[in-house]
Amino acid sequence: MRYRFSVQGMECAACRGHVLKAVSGVSGVGAPQVDLLNRVLSLEASDASVISQVKAAVEAAGYGLTPLEVTDSPKLRRDGASDRAPLGQFLATLLWGLPVCILAMAGMAGFPGPEFSWLSVSLQFLLVLPVLYVNRQIFLRGIRGLFHGSPTMESLVALAAGSGFLYPLIGLLASWWRRTSPEGVIFETPAMLLVLFTLGKWLEGGARNRATAELRALQRHSPRTATLLRGEKEESVPVEQLRVGDRCLVRPGGVVPADGVVLSGHSSVDQSAITGEWIPVEKKEGNKVLGATLNGDGVLVIQVQAAGGESLFGKVIALVEETGASRAPIARMADVICSWFVPGVLLIALGTVLGWLLLGQGWGVALARGVTVLAISCPCALGLATPVAILVATGVGAKKGVLFKDAATLEALSRVKTVVLDKTGTLTEGRPSLASIQCAPEWDEEALLAVAASLEKGSQHPLGAALVQEAEGRSLEIVGVSRFQNLSGRGVLGEVQGRLWGCGNLPLLQERGISLPEFAREQQTDKATATPLYLFSQAGVQAIFWMTDPLRKEARETVESLEKQGLSCVMLTGDRQQVADALGRQAGLTECQGELMPQDKAHWILERQKPGSGVAMVGDGINDAPALAAAQVGVAMGAGTDVALETAGVVVLNPSLMAVSQAVSLSRNTLKVVRQNLAWAFCYNLFAIPMAAGLFSPWHLVPPPWLGAAAMACSSLIVVGNALRLRKI
Repeated sequence: MRYRFSVQGMECAACRGHVLKAVSGVSGVGAPQVDLLNRVLSLEASDASVISQVKAAVEAAGYGLTPLEVTDSPKLRRDGASDRAPLGQFLATLLWGLPVCILAMAGMAGFPGPEFSWLSVSLQFLLVLPVLYVNRQIFLRGIRGLFHGSPTMESLVALAAGSGFLYPLIGLLASWWRRTSPEGVIFETPAMLLVLFTLGKWLEGGARNRATAELRALQRHSPRTATLLRGEKEESVPVEQLRVGDRCLVRPGGVVPADGVVLSGHSSVDQSAITGEWIPVEKKEGNKVLGATLNGDGVLVIQVQAAGGESLFGKVIALVEETGASRAPIARMADVICSWFVPGVLLIALGTVLGWLLLGQGWGVALARGVTVLAISCPCALGLATPVAILVATGVGAKKGVLFKDAATLEALSRVKTVVLDKTGTLTEGRPSLASIQCAPEWDEEALLAVAASLEKGSQHPLGAALVQEAEGRSLEIVGVSRFQNLSGRGVLGEVQGRLWGCGNLPLLQERGISLPEFAREQQTDKATATPLYLFSQAGVQAIFWMTDPLRKEARETVESLEKQGLSCVMLTGDRQQVADALGRQAGLTECQGELMPQDKAHWILERQKPGSGVAMVGDGINDAPALAAAQVGVAMGAGTDVALETAGVVVLNPSLMAVSQAVSLSRNTLKVVRQNLAWAFCYNLFAIPMAAGLFSPWHLVPPPWLGAAAMACSSLIVVGNALRLRKI
């Protein structure tokens, strides 16, 4: 069972590492994930007794755990729940801290008289006390982290602000004891540090909220209540109470509460919340509807087939949450550095103080340099570089109807060099129809169509479904089949009314040793883009059903878009080579492979796939499962079937094929942003920390502590702001 917790006190990448380390040390815990942006821990545990051990381990590391309510409908949490808490903390810090800074600057400006010095320093001391009190949690969490051996960003701030307070306090007490003027004693450092730190956390929180905007917008589509029909009575109930088989009424403009089938009514439904496609889809009796979609101007009565977390929308939300919390391989080096970053900075700060003292400088100069090192270092920039970009990308993808299974898949898609496209349901509309029938002279075509439809009733293939639909449209009798066999990639066999029949493609005929009759050879060359299904008995082929499936209108545009991104596109299909070549020319493809079995497609992909030159397979998620699994990245087109969600790394719910090109573009831009963020975070700390320590003092590059705090805040904001650019893709 999977459990989710809100983590208190987790503020930076170092915190994330400490929590993950604590949880991973508990036996019986599986697949732990720590979402830094939403401050959520999720894990799998075999029984509830493990949870108490997890809680104890996390609390021992200096953090708190609060179980999140487990409902059937997962909820995305807004970072920090509200902007008011960090904003209020910043305003209170500014209210008391700004006068301290003004008085300190007045003292440094040389206002005359010892009386003013005593008044100024005394007021600074009294005003800085509320600043410290307002931010007491920073000190409590920071010092607790030090005692637990898990220092964090707040530990650095607590040490910097604490040192900046204690040193002038000692100077003030010494002046009082000696009855001398407290010249040079100022409390500006802790006040300015905490003002800038709380300002940075407030701005960073707002930026994080914008990073999750798409995910929160997606969550807002989640239905809250449903109109349940109990006989003729209507009852409004929470969607969590819906069960499979319940009947629900959906009024015009209402939200469909669960996945189901229409029992009665007729309407158009806006499915953009799930597919990203804004064109409404007509729904009538017998059609499937999806939860969280918006009903049009008709009244629908639906029967629930899946509700809450089992609905497609629930699975989408859960997948988006898991992807946002997962880690991309590119972040591994940053994770290792973050685990050592804060202890390293503490050692550098200590070394800086001792170094300046050994060089003959006073305690004031030495502490100022050490405090600046603590204030300017920024592990948050390193920790946020990858997850904030991944979170924004998954939100943008979900809005467009593209789901990434995890961050590793998002990264892998950016590295592919070849895109393999299936034909039926991918390059074509996936809604084939019967164009014509050729049959042996002694047979009636409708009688043979009825036989073929009876066989194909048990098949999931789109061509078979088209035959069934045609037979039902002609009101032909579809009978039961015994000894039924579904031969993957070839066709079906079965006994209809005491006679053994088969319906499938040419490889199935060749496998059974059946040759084509004269009537089949006569017109076969005239069907360049039509796919034949052969109906045969022990006496040979009795009918050929020519099926047509039009090319998607956006197929050529998609191929051109992928090729502009430097990708080579290939079609693999089980259809005839003649059909593959004809449709390939229409789509603008230069390489098309026909007459391939599902395992042949997988073998072709494995042969083409090399390190640094990955292959992405785009298929329907059902018949292409072996090829999807063989590819470095499997991209499943379709209605988010369970097979697609389990087999493919990327699921495209948007009915437009262009979503595939958008997914590739999004993944490449995301990795570009991640690299930029990591480069910035590394370069910032590599330059800023030595500068703060005073190594650049010969060139007069010696920032004061407050400037270091400002630089630290800006560093995190730059990382988050850069990731937000992905929202415009």
